[in-house]
Amino acid sequence: MASKATLRNPVAWYLDFELYYTFEVALELLEPFLPQGVAPMEIRPHTGLIGMEAIGFTEDNFIDREQFAELSFSACVHADLRFIGTNLPKSAFLPLHIAANSSSFLDYAASADNIPVYKPKNLQLAIDYDQYTLSCADESGDIVELAVPTTIPQSASFEKKTLEIQLFIIKNKKLYATCMTWSGKIFESQADDIGKKCSINDRHSFFKGINMKDPARNCYMVWMSPPRDRHKVTYHQPVEVRGLA
Repeated sequence: MASKATLRNPVAWYLDFELYYTFEVALELLEPFLPQGVAPMEIRPHTGLIGMEAIGFTEDNFIDREQFAELSFSACVHADLRFIGTNLPKSAFLPLHIAANSSSFLDYAASADNIPVYKPKNLQLAIDYDQYTLSCADESGDIVELAVPTTIPQSASFEKKTLEIQLFIIKNKKLYATCMTWSGKIFESQADDIGKKCSINDRHSFFKGINMKDPARNCYMVWMSPPRDRHKVTYHQPVEVRGLA
């Protein structure tokens, strides 16, 4: 098992908005995107999970000295316990697409980690902190609106935690793994109606043909941080797992 020292050169990101949803999806739609040795999270036979996250970055990050927002789309997978930090990972994922209203951030993600970035000409990506919503659209139409019932952030019991999250990336025909250490307040829910305010155009090219059918009904889980609550994510330099054919 890799030690913490193996995961090196940490970079700190500071966030003030985070809303993470997972949705059920047919496993056969995910499998073409997964490299050999990366196993999908299968919650029941033939059903996997995709993750969709809205992130607000504060102005004190090293990429842009101003606030910006990110929308990420990923496959939920099993962690590789040889490449972990101090604690066992809470979750693991393989990025499929990210969008952001910071070209510097997208250039960094593409060049440093080969993460697939979405850069249309007219991206409209905005966070409403009061309504706890991220909306994203482009010249092709609406992409997504992620939201929770407005009563949730007001009544939720946010618990301070430190979590390890594993990330896989593919670069130069090799598979890499790293971990992110997340420190902040969090609320999690699997309530039946938690995704009812989400609107997802899964026919949009951003989702690469992965059809979520009825996302509001097929929402599996949400976790979020309090609006405008500044917290930290430490991202470690990826380490090579194996070569890919």
